[in-house]
Amino acid sequence: MQIDTAYSTGIQYSQQKAAETTASKALHAAEDKKLKEACKGFEAMFMNMMYKEMRKSVPKNELFGNSNADEIMQDMLDTEMVDRMADAGGFGLADIMYKQLKLDEQARADMDARNKAKIEARNDRLGI
Repeated sequence: MQIDTAYSTGIQYSQQKAAETTASKALHAAEDKKLKEACKGFEAMFMNMMYKEMRKSVPKNELFGNSNADEIMQDMLDTEMVDRMADAGGFGLADIMYKQLKLDEQARADMDARNKAKIEARNDRLGI
């Protein structure tokens, strides 16, 4: 009778751990996707700022005039172009940022695990 209870408790525990692991993986996948999108968005914003500054350095063509509508259209065209460039990989800034931020996240998780282990070891020594 005790063996059956221990066996069913073990199965329940392993099922619970499997569910927690699956949920944890799904959460990490969602966070990774958000981080990648944020890095791409930053790269697009950076390229857009660069493009605007480059446009300022080029003399304007006054032959046909330069209306406010033309400037708005050119700004919208540049924004769409840099968004597509960022989606296509840009110049690699998003990838570098993503890798660096993932390393930082892993280092923080490792440090937290070490600190938790130290606290548990100290509590065990003190009998807490």
